Amino acid sequence: MKTLLIVDDLEVGNVAILQAIDCLPGDKELCLLLPASHPGVNISCEVVRFEGVLNQFAHVGVIKDINERICPACVAILVNSTALRPKANNMIPFSYHIKTMEHFFWIDKDSNATDISVHMVYRAKHNRPWKQLNDEFSVREFDSYEDYITVQQSKYKYYEQAIKEDSEKSLYPLFLQRFPYYSSHLNKGDEGLCVGARSGWEVRAFRELGYSAKGIDVFPGKDNPYVVLGDAHEIPFGDAEFDFLYTNAIDHFFVDRFLGECKRVLRPGGKLLIELPASYNPEECEAMYWSDDEKLIAHIAGMFSSLSDRNAAPGVLQLVFVNDASLGQA
Repeated sequence: MKTLLIVDDLEVGNVAILQAIDCLPGDKELCLLLPASHPGVNISCEVVRFEGVLNQFAHVGVIKDINERICPACVAILVNSTALRPKANNMIPFSYHIKTMEHFFWIDKDSNATDISVHMVYRAKHNRPWKQLNDEFSVREFDSYEDYITVQQSKYKYYEQAIKEDSEKSLYPLFLQRFPYYSSHLNKGDEGLCVGARSGWEVRAFRELGYSAKGIDVFPGKDNPYVVLGDAHEIPFGDAEFDFLYTNAIDHFFVDRFLGECKRVLRPGGKLLIELPASYNPEECEAMYWSDDEKLIAHIAGMFSSLSDRNAAPGVLQLVFVNDASLGQA
């Protein structure tokens, strides 16, 4: 297995590096990436020096060059302290170049290895470049619509077990905390659709609060009692069928096609409930990126109505739009 070991600290020496190598899977054909001013190590392997800091690799071209020459299957970053561990999001730009990656590890100087392969391998294999449409929106350049669907389905396949476990432990309780805000806009028993619902914990939360909800996703997984197979751009339900639609995944959709479908399946006066992240890394956006929340809000309001309500909840901005039937389709 060809392995790229990145040393992210000048004080990490031979012993820590050898211990880190032992943490990695399989037989290793090693390439060692060191800061330019690192004193060096007594290890027989290819050594490459780099200038700059960790999250600038994509800009200096080092990772792309290494990938073309050795095509590493395993990438590991050795840091002096877990407290100094860079965020995974900062590593995404160079992951674009490592299409061969199957494993990704953080390792601290005490040889504690953390496998975050799921996140980085998915990004390496499935991210697509951005194309700016205007001063408001950018979209990823997929090879085709079928490519877009394949990428969205692949994400769930990579994350399926982690999503199920994490959602039940963390997201489901958060939904139960946040969703009572919508009670002043909905009536008990209202029929709702959650779009991009993954494992369906938001559906379960709406049901728990007295609403009749179901979900759609392009990959709902096996034996999902809350979510059926469905595309946000071709919602598999009839016209004017729902009192409300909810999503926290608008970045996964092409905004005008999605909003057009929302208008179609919502009843006149029905509510579109959207939750935007309070902060985000554009590289985490799946299909669409907006330059400014207020511009996105104005764009949605132009198709539905003026914004009916908004609320700054922990971690998200909650938005409520009303389906004004007098406004045209997208």
